[in-house]
Amino acid sequence: MKARQPVRFSRPRTWMYAGVLGAVALVMLGAFLLRDTATLTVLRDRAPLYVRLSDGALRNAYTLKLANRRRGEAALALALDAPQGFRLVVQDSETDAAGRPLLALRPDGVTQWRALVTAPAGLRLAESTPVRFRLLDAEGRTVLSERSVFLGPK
Repeated sequence: MKARQPVRFSRPRTWMYAGVLGAVALVMLGAFLLRDTATLTVLRDRAPLYVRLSDGALRNAYTLKLANRRRGEAALALALDAPQGFRLVVQDSETDAAGRPLLALRPDGVTQWRALVTAPAGLRLAESTPVRFRLLDAEGRTVLSERSVFLGPK
């Protein structure tokens, strides 16, 4: 009877497959650990581009989508960086002590909010004015930020 030879793991193709599988696993682990915990997307309403109110002010509407990838709830204040006189109102939201809208983030989900930005009557605006929406934590630090534009007449 012949003695069995021990199994050798010196096949190059086996080591190559193990290396590729290990590299893919490391890339996936890195992507999981480095992903954003929250994201903000600002979608400007496309129709109508703007609305002229009865007092002559101009209003643009935006949809804010907040994706929270944490398991806990969070409430962040929304600030608007825009020219002097612009007003921000978020429908169905409460406000903090500074008068900023508070947006609640569902745990491990996406929340939508409707924001209305109004420019006062008589304010000279370009056809497209840049604005920035910032989400602030309890200490007032910017957590998320997204740029958009405020559209007016030509």
